[in-house]
Amino acid sequence: MSDSIVLVGLPGAGKKRFQRAFCQTFPQVTVESVGSKHCADASLHLRSESQIWCVIDCRSPLLSTTAEAYLKTLLAESTAVVLSFVSEAELSMQVYWQNWLKKNDSKQLPRKRWQGLELVDKTGWQSVSQPVSLVSLKAIRQEQKPFQTHSMAFGDLSTSKRFHLEHLLMVLDAAKNNLAMDLWRVKGCLFTYDYDHPVAIEMTPSRCDVFAADSESDQAFLELLGPQFDQAWLDQAIGACQL
Repeated sequence: MSDSIVLVGLPGAGKKRFQRAFCQTFPQVTVESVGSKHCADASLHLRSESQIWCVIDCRSPLLSTTAEAYLKTLLAESTAVVLSFVSEAELSMQVYWQNWLKKNDSKQLPRKRWQGLELVDKTGWQSVSQPVSLVSLKAIRQEQKPFQTHSMAFGDLSTSKRFHLEHLLMVLDAAKNNLAMDLWRVKGCLFTYDYDHPVAIEMTPSRCDVFAADSESDQAFLELLGPQFDQAWLDQAIGACQL
């Protein structure tokens, strides 16, 4: 196995989770996750070649044409595909992504399935693909316009004002589908009127999940990321969800 792997993919595809799981099984391999912020590319520019694995969340279909175009660009530079969260994906979604790859993966890259569990199995990963030059990937990163980011802090979780969860989800949905904002990633932890415990929100270009927050979370916050969105509108609309 190459001693260097670069993970690419859409925000929220599971790159960092897969990286943690993979490194527990193969601690001798250097694995880097290329995120959406260019400031994280410093170590990438120190390397001349590496395997490039494109991580794809196969639980849901793609719902953004711009996100799909970006994924196709990353796929064209990759040496392998990792389908993530397979254990949570319905059979119809697995078929959807198999068909999508058949249509868009002209190189017929090797494919691996990660169940989304804590560990990666030790078999079958040793010879997934061969290292390639990182010149093209670096060029894509340099040419790509930096994504817009916005962090909203609401103070200590235990004393923060509660949100109406349904209203908040409606705001995020309206921003994407009615106002055509390219909002690719929303991540946060909040108290809501709907539950006695804090909830975590994770939205990607494909899906939005709400679940019980990690007990270690002590701050109420939302983090937004995407190619383009109206920050002022979102500030006002999200703030209204606390009334």
